[in-house]
Order: sequence, then structure tokens, then C-alpha cells
Amino acid sequence: MRDAALADLLVQQDDERLSSLSEQLQIVRDKIARARTDYKNDLIDGDLYSEIKGESETEIARLDAERLTLSAGSAASAILIAPSPGAAFEGADLAARRAIIDLLCEVRLFSAPRGRKVLDPRTVHITPR
Repeated sequence: MRDAALADLLVQQDDERLSSLSEQLQIVRDKIARARTDYKNDLIDGDLYSEIKGESETEIARLDAERLTLSAGSAASAILIAPSPGAAFEGADLAARRAIIDLLCEVRLFSAPRGRKVLDPRTVHITPR
């Protein structure tokens, strides 16, 4: 199961649908928790628990992908739903990288002295959104 922390940082555009998706995600997570409890109490066997968990994780991935698409747009959401968002960012094209940067922060570049060939960190200001 993927950590939703990045998704929680996103600006939400369709609050009603996103709220519905969050409720659906919680229902599916509760289903896994109930199945785990039933398995520990010997009410269901391991095969049934595994089946419930697998189907539920597939549904969670689908709902989470839809939530990210609504929140971030397709370029950014493809990176955010990756198992390793950092690696996905590194391998992404320039447009996708810009979409993530625009989504998560504001970057301001200030003038540097003429002829300077090295980036001076004091000329860059990054503000989280």
C-alpha cells in the first residue's frame, strides 16, 4: 500500500468527488482491517484473507490514482503514484518535472552578477505551497 502523504499536499480541485473518493478509500481500508481481524480470530482462512486483501489493494490503487489525477493532473500524478516518487521524478521529462515543482512549491530566481557561470544558491528562493 502506498503512502498518501504526497497526495495530501496537493491542491484539491473537485472537492466533492475527492471527498467521495476519500470515503471509498476508507471503506476499502476498513474492509482489509476487518478481514485481518477475522483471520486472526479464525473466522476465515488464509486463502480468503489473501483474496480479500489483494482485491482491496487493487481497488485502493485505482481509487488513489483517480484521486491524484483529479488533484494534480496527469503529468504530476504519474510521478506521485509511482512506488518511488523520487526515482520517477529523476526519470521524468522536463514537462512532468515542472508540473511537480509547480504543484509543490514556488521557485523565484533573482539576478546574479554578470559573467557568473556558477549558480549562486542565494539567488534562488523556494517557497513551499
